[in-house]
Amino acid sequence: MTEDILQYERLVHYMANKYYFKGEYEDLYQAGMLGLKEAFLHYDPIKETDFVDYASLYIKGEILKAVNSEHQIKKSRELLKLQQEIRQTKEELTQTLGRNATAREIAYVLNEEISTIEQAETLMNPVYSLEQELGTEENQNLYYQISMTEKAYDAGILDLKTALERLEQQEKQIITSRYYEDRTQQETASVLGMSQVQVSRQEKKILQKLKTNLTS
Repeated sequence: MTEDILQYERLVHYMANKYYFKGEYEDLYQAGMLGLKEAFLHYDPIKETDFVDYASLYIKGEILKAVNSEHQIKKSRELLKLQQEIRQTKEELTQTLGRNATAREIAYVLNEEISTIEQAETLMNPVYSLEQELGTEENQNLYYQISMTEKAYDAGILDLKTALERLEQQEKQIITSRYYEDRTQQETASVLGMSQVQVSRQEKKILQKLKTNLTS
């Protein structure tokens, strides 16, 4: 099997290079090779699926896992300090005003731009991930199911296709840009004429909507 795997090593190098700027190349390469081995273990030639297309999904999946595990959002000291100030200011204003303080009020007190406060608050919230498990069964997460949509390998993927088709046009554009075209939130915002904060908020709502529809 080793010789069979090595003949597709170039495919792993190609995909590792694609994500090289997001992580250490050797780590991405090793993850890609793991994906290639998994592809060989699960590939069924009877289905007449092109192996390169099939393996690419496994390789990409493992590389993205490596990227996500090694490159979680790293908050700078300045951001951590700002977030602490936001919490303190919000508590003080809430007590003074008798209601929840707005981003504009917090920005005024801290002498910061409203967009800066909104972005800092966004990073304080939990982030929905495509790796988030949807159930107890193996491979029941959004990333796996969306990836499988490309080849429709899983019979249960029809539910996801239906859920995606029900999304509004802008919601579809955000999901396509973020998870099919591998754009960052900032890149997606530029393409769709939105702010990064708007994309972040919409993305979380969309993923929650998909999760709810798939688990209901």
